[in-house]
Amino acid sequence: MTIISAIIATAGLLLDSPAVVVGSMVIAPLIGPAMTANVGTVVDDNEMFARGVKLQAVGLGLAVASATAFALLVRYANVIPPLADVTAVGQIRERVAPDFLSLIVALGAGAAGVVSLTSGVSTALVGVMIAVALIPPAATVGIGIAWGQPLVSLGSAVLLLVNVLSINLAVLVGLWYQGYRPEHWFQESNARSATVKRIGVLAVSILVLSAFLGGVTLDSYQRATTESDIREGIEESVDPPASVLSVEVESTNTAIFQRPRRVVVTVGLPPDAEQPLLADQIDTVADDAAGRNVATEVHYVTVEQNG
Repeated sequence: MTIISAIIATAGLLLDSPAVVVGSMVIAPLIGPAMTANVGTVVDDNEMFARGVKLQAVGLGLAVASATAFALLVRYANVIPPLADVTAVGQIRERVAPDFLSLIVALGAGAAGVVSLTSGVSTALVGVMIAVALIPPAATVGIGIAWGQPLVSLGSAVLLLVNVLSINLAVLVGLWYQGYRPEHWFQESNARSATVKRIGVLAVSILVLSAFLGGVTLDSYQRATTESDIREGIEESVDPPASVLSVEVESTNTAIFQRPRRVVVTVGLPPDAEQPLLADQIDTVADDAAGRNVATEVHYVTVEQNG
């Protein structure tokens, strides 16, 4: 079922179809391994813990491998129109540059898993929540491999790792908080030691990987601010009767940490107005706002109004 889920998710991502991506999560059997590994920790059952970790690794490995194979088939069999840059697809782009909100989703999924185990809430519903954090990023890793775009695979792989670790951390803390302990009292010391140690390892790993999420979050904020400054500066620099109709900011062709590289401005003029030469002026404004040299293209259109 993991393979089928990953293939459906890959198709949904390439089609830029949220409905298909959501549908792929319903059939992903990923809640069991996460529960198994962490129940094994709190009850001091090393065999159960090892089995849970192995099942998680195998499941995610199968998801990435099947997504890669299917994406290669789609690409070279020309099933979809040629796609030079997969980050042009919205559903894929969302998984390439994850931010701190992705961490909240994964922690919430893990907490929901504990609730399902301890209170009898439907595990199928919670399984969908966990699959939300795992299947689409795994499929995106495969797409990046198939298209030969390592930055796509890197960004989504970091998201996948952060989500896996966060889910396990939330489940482990939740189970211990709910009072899950070994059957025999003399095992409790070992269980407590293993739980504390694994919580520490998970937390440190998440903090290290979260540096990437923090960088992406900061970069997204700075990019949005820069684009806003470019638009505002250009609009303020153009005097009547000319008016700025649109400002399009194109970024560098990288999956993450993009920078403005080209600005396309459309300027409207009344039919009887003389066309001004605004390219140099707009270019200076765009360069100052971006903090770097960006190419500038200005289009002039005649705007006739009546009434």
